[in-house]
Amino acid sequence: MKHNSQHLKKFLYYYLISQQHFIYENFRSGAAQPHVYAKDLSTLDYPIVSPTKQKLIVEKLDKNFSQIKLAKEILNNKKQNFLKLKSAILIDKLQTTTI
Repeated sequence: MKHNSQHLKKFLYYYLISQQHFIYENFRSGAAQPHVYAKDLSTLDYPIVSPTKQKLIVEKLDKNFSQIKLAKEILNNKKQNFLKLKSAILIDKLQTTTI
């Protein structure tokens, strides 16, 4: 049963993330420190999805977000390599032109 409740928590997390813009636009309070009350979140309509489908949805989203994270890491590494190469080329060019 604990396994299912973990999927339910993550399913709700993903659902709320998907509704973030709507929540901020309709329930946000406060100017200096914007916030949303739990009582307002309780008024949202939540999808009724079987535990089996919740598990499948969570697993698919976890996999996709994992792939996105990996792609961002690869992109960041390539960017860092590019900046190092660019710097090396500029240093080499400056050294050869000042001789």
